[in-house]
Amino acid sequence: MALDVEETMLFLVTLYLKYSGREGDPETLTKQELRDLIRTELPFGKKLHPAEVNSYFEELDSDKDNEVNFLEYSTFLGNLVRLYHFEPRKDL
Repeated sequence: MALDVEETMLFLVTLYLKYSGREGDPETLTKQELRDLIRTELPFGKKLHPAEVNSYFEELDSDKDNEVNFLEYSTFLGNLVRLYHFEPRKDL
């Protein structure tokens, strides 16, 4: 069953909040929190090497404060959407 746009956005915010603050600031993701989110929630996450997740983190942490805030997380989501745009799923 397809989600509507509002449900999808709420889900993505809730997903961020599910992982943020496990290790510290409830408003940001640490490298480990982002790693957990990617490996648990994304179909390709389990296939990624830890160095690849570290690379994602370094790219996303645009202000270099060693945390990924919600704006930086939103950039991550935008990048994922672009990947799906260029690599559409066969079952859709």
